[in-house]
Formats: sequence, structure tokens, C-alpha cells
Amino acid sequence: MAKKVGKKQAAERLERAQKRLDAAERRWAEAEAEARRLIEKAELKAARLREEAGARLARRRQALERTQIVVAPEAEPAGTEEPQTTEFVPEIVPATSESSRAILADREARALRALQGLGRVHGATAQEWRVAVGMPPTTFSRARDGLLEAGLVSRDGDNPRDSRYILTAAGSTVEV
Repeated sequence: MAKKVGKKQAAERLERAQKRLDAAERRWAEAEAEARRLIEKAELKAARLREEAGARLARRRQALERTQIVVAPEAEPAGTEEPQTTEFVPEIVPATSESSRAILADREARALRALQGLGRVHGATAQEWRVAVGMPPTTFSRARDGLLEAGLVSRDGDNPRDSRYILTAAGSTVEV
């Protein structure tokens, strides 16, 4: 059964309920404003990250444009009667007079220098190489991937953690 209350008590209850409703609406409006602020902040961060990625991509494209691949056949010995097959050996030659250092990011140059410094015939594991270069894991991974893409280092194995990384002929001759 409903309890009978006087007009004054009913008015007080209604006033308290209205205050609670007003407070809830204020909290909702504040939460909505905070959500909009966070969304705007995230959109600005995403735009900045897209811009930085575009700049990195442009730098890599410029580096590739400054580098050309020259394919030269080996000289055939004179006077041989057997048909000779000609091997094509690619050599990386800078397109300009700049040194080959210009095509590597600083982290890639440091990583290449460290792997060259290890001087191992059978290469090094990622962990050995990372410790030798002294980079944080993420920075090292980016440098390693850049050197793999550039063809200066090769990976012996499928799993990046268990593989050994070996300098290619081009990676051995690049001065960093």
C-alpha cells in the first residue's frame, strides 16, 4: 500500500528528485563534452601520425630515387669453345656523387655498423645484434627491417627470433 504523505513532504520529495535529475544531466553533459574533447584529441594525433608517416615514406622514396642498380655482365674469356653462360651481378651504385650513407637512416646505419663490427661469418641472432648496437627493441626492429628491405642484410630462417642475420655482399661493402 502506498503511504499517504502531506503536500509539503511530496513537494520536498519532488524537489530532491529534481535536484538529482539536474545533477545527473550535468554529469551526462560533462561526460559528453569530455568524450568530444578526447575524440578531437585522437583525431589530431591520428592526423599528426599520418603526416609523419607520409614524411617518412617520402624520405624513403627519395633515398630509393638517389640509388640506382647497375647490372653488369661478367667478361667472357676469349677463345673458349664451350658456350658460356653470363651471370649478372647487381651492384648498388649511388645515382649522385653522394656517399651511400645518405640512403640509410641513422638507426639503420648504426645497426649495419654494429653487424659489420661483429664480424661473424655465420651472422648473429637478433638478440646478439640488438645488444651489440644498444638500441631499444622497437627501434632495432625498425632498423633491422629497413636493412632487410634495402638488401644489405639477409635473414637465415623463417622465424625472426630464431634466425641469424648475415651481411649481404652489398652490406659488407657499404661504408657507414
